[in-house]
Amino acid sequence: MVPPIPKRSRLYSLEPMNVGTAEVESLTGYVARIAEAHCVTVSDLVGAELSHPACPTSLFTSYPGKGRSNFFYTQLYSVNGIADVPRKWVSVLESATLRQGLSDLTLLVFADLFSESHLFRNASAWCP
Repeated sequence: MVPPIPKRSRLYSLEPMNVGTAEVESLTGYVARIAEAHCVTVSDLVGAELSHPACPTSLFTSYPGKGRSNFFYTQLYSVNGIADVPRKWVSVLESATLRQGLSDLTLLVFADLFSESHLFRNASAWCP
């Protein structure tokens, strides 16, 4: 009898860095490393793979066409946060990489401790 072939991931199942430490990799950093490993830009990875029709929990099912890029860039600041956006990203990435526990790369573990209101800026800011 032939053993069953294990399911394959669409994206490399890279191990997140420093999980369980104060220097844990962020979810956005993880996405950037996956893009680099596949030799594509982050926007190409998100646009072509993470919104792929084969992905049952696509990031953009509610944002067809032109709305995709708008959604991506307007919601990017909250990817590592505690609301629905990081939950969706974690679900999509876990499906695409077949790696579990990616919520550890976000602030979701603190969702019961903090309010999501005013947790992040809506606009970029830099220290002088």
